[in-house]
Amino acid sequence: MIRSVLFRPLVLAGLIALLVADAVGAAEVTVKGEELEGKVVGLAPGGLLFETVYGKGAIEIPWADVERVSSDRSWVILHGDDGDVRGRLLGIEDGELLIGSDPATAVRIDPATILRTFTEEEYQDSTWDALRARYRYWSADFSLTGGITQATTDSSNLASDLQIERKRDPTRLLTTASYRYSDTKEKGLPRTKNDNAIRGLVRGEYDLSERVYTYTSATAEYDEVQSISIRTVPKLGVGYRVIKTEKVELNADVGGSYVYERFFGGDTNDYFAAAFGSSCVYQLPGSAKFECRGEYLPAVDDWTRNYLLRGLAQVSIPLLEWMSFRFRVEDEYTSQPADDADHNRLTVTAGLGVTF
Repeated sequence: MIRSVLFRPLVLAGLIALLVADAVGAAEVTVKGEELEGKVVGLAPGGLLFETVYGKGAIEIPWADVERVSSDRSWVILHGDDGDVRGRLLGIEDGELLIGSDPATAVRIDPATILRTFTEEEYQDSTWDALRARYRYWSADFSLTGGITQATTDSSNLASDLQIERKRDPTRLLTTASYRYSDTKEKGLPRTKNDNAIRGLVRGEYDLSERVYTYTSATAEYDEVQSISIRTVPKLGVGYRVIKTEKVELNADVGGSYVYERFFGGDTNDYFAAAFGSSCVYQLPGSAKFECRGEYLPAVDDWTRNYLLRGLAQVSIPLLEWMSFRFRVEDEYTSQPADDADHNRLTVTAGLGVTF
């Protein structure tokens, strides 16, 4: 009898909680004259993210097809250059969304200017989402790999990469830094370093039009194995976005540069060079991503015998929203290396990356 008395209130409380949770997500959506059953789960520049009662997963409904919409959920919406608005989704008029608590005082926003959206609960409960909102134009990416082997030949290796990017039309700022180390030791022989290099890049871009941009950049590096004490390469030029879609972006640029190399022992190699570069990003199935970059820097007075050629390719496969597996290949060829160094330097790494 006591169990029955205790059990019934618990069941009733559970049912009330389910009903309240469902009501919070309740929405009214009309698309092409048809009323849809479900809930709004997000707002995107291209359309309304809606989860129907007929299955799992959200669908994106183009805004042009949405005739009427409202949602009981309260949203935090980042839009435009600096704008943010909080409130319920009250409707859509003349292609603009009405956000607020009352239609008479609702804020109107163009859906095409939406950067990110959160539910009020997500924003309040997550420090991570609050930081993403505050630094909406910034993103950071860090990867770290390492390994050790103890056998007839001992070996160890470490590789780390950091990328910080700020995008706010019409500007883009990119900063990268990387470190590579590896060594081997055979029995009876001293330890040999196979890699010990530090590289850094700062690059700024400014859009002149939807397709054309101008850029300036500077790289600096140290490479013990290649006997490079310091190598700096400042560049300046213009670029063109050959392809720019949701899945593919392909850029090409041209300009001028100055290459300065100082080797261990004091010898130097410096020259003015033309600068040819390219980059691409391709969205693979399953949210995976392929990225590549390349540059060719031939001396203006000796194109065939004095040049620098560098390339990078990387595949990222997401494991979590903020973590992915990375496979990366880097190659560098210099026509005028130090006396005791090879022309070509190839590095292959695989490991985990974290996106902020």
